Amino acid sequence: DAQLIAISERKVIDGKNETITTPRLSFRFLNVSPAVERELQRIIFSLERDARERANKVRE
Repeated sequence: DAQLIAISERKVIDGKNETITTPRLSFRFLNVSPAVERELQRIIFSLERDARERANKVRE
């Protein structure tokens, strides 16, 4: 189970001077150990980084 903590937005300006807005979700994982929660957070951050890199390549 996961609990949604917050919804935020990440905004960047691309090469065409347009604002790109990406939603970000913050979760707290329930019923898992702190070590497992850290591992899940690390995986999520990695997926977000990969998505940002792919989006940057498309914009270039």
